[in-house]
Parts: sequence; structure tokens; C-alpha cells
Amino acid sequence: MEGAYWIWGLGLVIAYLAIPLLAWLLLRILRAALKIERYARASRQSTLAINKHLNNIAALEVTEAGLKSANALAKDVATSAEALANLLARRAGGGA
Repeated sequence: MEGAYWIWGLGLVIAYLAIPLLAWLLLRILRAALKIERYARASRQSTLAINKHLNNIAALEVTEAGLKSANALAKDVATSAEALANLLARRAGGGA
């Protein structure tokens, strides 16, 4: 029966040492998981900001296309205005 007490006592010592060790390891795992969560949250915010900027680039491309169209229209208006000015100048000068 004395051997059973030794085994029981050895089990208590192992449990006495193992439980704090396991608690410490679980605490380290929890801290690492919290750091990963914070990093993931920061990464998500950065990703959303980058996506917003990329959407702005697409809007700028639309604006650029509109400006090119407006520039072409302005050139047509300038050409027409120049032709009208020449016509009026000829008429004022007695031309046909």
C-alpha cells in the first residue's frame, strides 16, 4: 500500500508543477492571439484605406476622360469662333 502513496504523492507533485506551467503557456498563447488580432485589425483598416484611394484613382480617370472631352469641345469652339471672326472681318471689309 505504501507504493500507492508514493505514486499518489508523485502525481500531486507533477500536478503542482504542471498546472502553473500549463497556465503560463495558455497565457502566452492568449497574449499572442491578442497581438495577432490587433495586427489583423490594423491591417484591415490599412486595406480599407488603400481601397478607398484606389476608388479615388478610378474617379480621377473618369474626370480625366471628361476633361479630354471638354478640351476637344473647346478646340472645336475655338475653331468655330475663329472662322466666324474671319467671316465677320471679310464682311466688314466689304468682302463677299
